[in-house]
Amino acid sequence: MAEETSISPWSSLVNSRFSESALSRVPPGLRLQTLDAELKDVEKALIDARRLRNLNTWPCKLPAEVLICIFEWLQPMWPPERHRTESGQTYSAGWMSVMHVCSMWREIVIGVPSLWFKPTWNIFDVAPQFIPDIISQSQLNPLDLSIDWCDQLGGVLDDTDRATWLSSSILRRAGCLAIAAETEDLVLIAARLPPGHEMQQLRRLSVVFIYTGEDPVLPSSLKSLSGLTELNLQNVQIPWHSPILSPSLTDLYLSQNEGDMQPSHDDIVGLAASLVSLKKLHLEDVVPLPEPVRERSLPIVFSASLRSIDVLSPCEELAADAFVFFSRVNTPRRCTQEFYIPVVGKPHSPDMSLADKILKEHIPRFSFATDTNIDAHCLDLSVISIRILGVESGQPESASQHPWPSDSDPRYTKHYLQFFEYEKPAPLRMSKYLASVALRSLHNLALDIPTIRDLCSDNAWPCLLRASEVRRVGVLKPSKTWMCQHISILLDALVGHHARDGQNEAGVLFPRLEVVALPLFEKEAEYSGLKANIVNLVHARRELGVPVQELVIPESASAWSMWSTMRTYLKITPVDYPWTENASPFVYDSDTVYDSDSEYDSDPM
Repeated sequence: MAEETSISPWSSLVNSRFSESALSRVPPGLRLQTLDAELKDVEKALIDARRLRNLNTWPCKLPAEVLICIFEWLQPMWPPERHRTESGQTYSAGWMSVMHVCSMWREIVIGVPSLWFKPTWNIFDVAPQFIPDIISQSQLNPLDLSIDWCDQLGGVLDDTDRATWLSSSILRRAGCLAIAAETEDLVLIAARLPPGHEMQQLRRLSVVFIYTGEDPVLPSSLKSLSGLTELNLQNVQIPWHSPILSPSLTDLYLSQNEGDMQPSHDDIVGLAASLVSLKKLHLEDVVPLPEPVRERSLPIVFSASLRSIDVLSPCEELAADAFVFFSRVNTPRRCTQEFYIPVVGKPHSPDMSLADKILKEHIPRFSFATDTNIDAHCLDLSVISIRILGVESGQPESASQHPWPSDSDPRYTKHYLQFFEYEKPAPLRMSKYLASVALRSLHNLALDIPTIRDLCSDNAWPCLLRASEVRRVGVLKPSKTWMCQHISILLDALVGHHARDGQNEAGVLFPRLEVVALPLFEKEAEYSGLKANIVNLVHARRELGVPVQELVIPESASAWSMWSTMRTYLKITPVDYPWTENASPFVYDSDTVYDSDSEYDSDPM
């Protein structure tokens, strides 16, 4: 017997609505119109059925808050884009395409203003038809707009799409505005800006002139903007006395082309005094001229609000002025300082006697020797750089209690000075100034190989007797593997006795030393002499009553056969030793801290 075919109840319903009997009372001339009306109702019901079906899928069962987070995460990964083709240009909607997945997703996207005002809109990559959606859905919130005209074809106002985006009604909505273009295009863009008093929502501004041989003048419409909190000006003549450098600024980034148009000393003095809310300052090739001779010198004093200053001056011609600037900057005591200064050979060499004098005078202040409330706890010293991390006095004393800090940890104040080494050997060697560094409270010390050799050849190890609180000593990873053989110089120094000048009594370095970090490489057979020095270090320090408790090594050296024996005497900790030249063995990046409590920390915390 053949199986009976089941009939869908929906088929029965359709038959009952579309059959001849159902249409018997409809005039013949209206029957087709009636059937079309019935079809529209069926199609509408089918849409409703699909919507109800989609609501039962797992993406639609997620809470709206979770979907919003997913969409926010998606925005920077899938931005709208413009594509050039032979026939013209096309646009892709990017993350906004999620509005076409289902009605629920569309309702969420349209109903959340933050999805429309938080992302950065690179306006030349967004089709103009989205402008009404962006303006209306963001409500009255300020927009984050980017006008990036780098590597684009044609003029910035050559077509209606670009002109539409650059209308005053849109630009006055900007809370953040980033412009990057060649001089001619940037001037045209600036001319489209509304008057400054109509851009009251603008708080963050970035202006980058690209492909410029000389620093151009900033357009007047930009100079007049006031009330900004963040400002980035690159490759432009800095308008030192314009409203754009307003007292409300908290973040300021200024860059010029290789020192063109050096500001006067008084320009920088005035800037420092006027920016009463400033927290972050970055200056690139912005180095003031030396102060003119006068009866009373004007120091460069920054506001107590300043938390970091970063001065980058690779221009060789500015070397001498950069040294003087370094010596004149006066910042709050908890302010992070980073200076990058060129030290070059002839014909551009600065006065080495001037540089030497400035470093001897200011390294004590730079290393917190003159601050009774901050102790220098961490010192990285290479032949061309010095990094010091200071912490409020009265911190824990053992290595396990006091892990090596992140340089972004707010508990620490970082001072960093590096010289651009344009010739070898470098005219300045930082080990020469070790006697001026505050060492009394130092807990962590890292040296590079050239500095270790300098300390040995200059017989300067006794200088480190002052660092009696050191818990960790490490070697900065060298650029060449053969240089690791010179680690033995440090290991010999750690087991020897040293006497200060004029004193008969000798002492051992770092009597509280607990951890030693060595940048060893994979091939154990190449380090037979160094292996003997490591064994001698462990046994000699034990006999001296100041034993090493832990040896930190790179993961690549973790398979050395000698560790099975050495673990009897101390802990062997393989870590992801930093590969960057002169990077500290205890700080892996600005957010990662080495934890000496871990038995095997291949993924450091």
